[in-house]
Amino acid sequence: TQRHVFTCSMADLFGAWVPQEWINAVFAAERGGPEWTFIHLTKNPHRMIEQDWPANAWAGTTVDVQARVAPAEEAFADVDAPVRFLSCEPMLEALEFADLSMFDWVIIGGQSATDNCPAFQPEREWVDALVRQARQFGCKVYEKPNLDVRLREYPGSE
Repeated sequence: TQRHVFTCSMADLFGAWVPQEWINAVFAAERGGPEWTFIHLTKNPHRMIEQDWPANAWAGTTVDVQARVAPAEEAFADVDAPVRFLSCEPMLEALEFADLSMFDWVIIGGQSATDNCPAFQPEREWVDALVRQARQFGCKVYEKPNLDVRLREYPGSE
């Protein structure tokens, strides 16, 4: 059974403030655990371009607003990871992509309530439109539990 690790789940390994040596060290450790899949998510997708991705590492970027769409598309056209994905969580507005062909997987979710933020549920029309875009480009779709009705698909599943 393949196990998954969400690397730096509460941090951003690809932030401008992170030295390349640290990224290299994390990838070296990941290469030493081929029985694991390491999942990376960033708001800085341009840093993912020049990386030497381990065979067991997935690359994802957060796209919560339209302003993040073009940088994600531009960067991921050149990201050479075995699985490339979008995390549209929280989906704060309708998102329109020109091309999703460089992505394998699209994750869609709302915003869960915290002490500092209220819950936010994206309009179902926004979610459905993004699912249609993902389908057009052959992407798997996973709708997070904080959506009312949800799809749950994974890369590698039929």
